[in-house]
Amino acid sequence: MADGLPRGTPTPPRILGVQGTKLWVRVWALRRPWIDKKLDLDHVALLCESMDERVMLRMSVVGGSGAWRDRVALRQLDGQIAELMAALGLNPTDRKALRAVSGEGSPADDALDDTGLDAAVAGITQLRAGARKRRASAVDSASS
Repeated sequence: MADGLPRGTPTPPRILGVQGTKLWVRVWALRRPWIDKKLDLDHVALLCESMDERVMLRMSVVGGSGAWRDRVALRQLDGQIAELMAALGLNPTDRKALRAVSGEGSPADDALDDTGLDAAVAGITQLRAGARKRRASAVDSASS
């Protein structure tokens, strides 16, 4: 534990801030079998760096010194963080899909099925995907 991280936590490939380091430790402490300590190291680092950037940008926006562009950038960064977390299976929908593929499961997953929340979350995920496609096509048509 020479780097101050808990045992079993890999060392980040780049320097992280306070919140990024906290997220780094939390992600690796989950010990999800689909998050590989070698292959996913940079992906988790990107997530944690994005969180550090989000904290700094949010301080600017909340403190009143941020311009309207900072608010837009903050919301875009929130979307990027959500996508990075989804790719790692750190939201309910993607976690459930990865558990199904890996053969894991828990009674808590079954309880969620009974509440109908999975359908609602899946609907939100589809809405986000549609919004990303519309943004991409708008950017493509604007650049043409």
